Amino acid sequence: MLLNSCSSQKDETDWAKYNLSGKLKSIIENSYEAEEKFGEIVKGESGSPYWENGQITFNENGNIIESNTYDSDGSLGREVTYEYDYDKIGNWVRQIQFTDNDPGTIIEREIEYFD
Repeated sequence: MLLNSCSSQKDETDWAKYNLSGKLKSIIENSYEAEEKFGEIVKGESGSPYWENGQITFNENGNIIESNTYDSDGSLGREVTYEYDYDKIGNWVRQIQFTDNDPGTIIEREIEYFD
C-alpha cells in the first residue's frame, strides 16, 4: 500500500481513531446488562453478550500497544500486543500483532512524502 501526504502531519493515531484527546495511557471499558427498575435504566450484571470488558493501552506516539479482553469472571480472555517500527518522521511503517504471545499479523506501509 502506498500512502501520500500533502504535509508533514502524522497519520491518524489510534487516539484520533477512538476520538480521544490528551496524553492517554490506557482505557478500561466495562459492560453491564441494562436493566429497567422503577422506570429507570440501571446497570445490572457485569458482562454483556454484545460487548466484552477490556483494556486498551497506548504508547507515547498514540498507537495501541496492548488490547486485552476479560471474561465475566475477570480473568484474561485474550491479550493482543503490538510492536512498531517508525520512519524518521515518526509514522509507523511496520506493525506486528501478537495474540496471546503468538505472532499473528504483520502490516508494512510505504509512506511517500512531498519534499
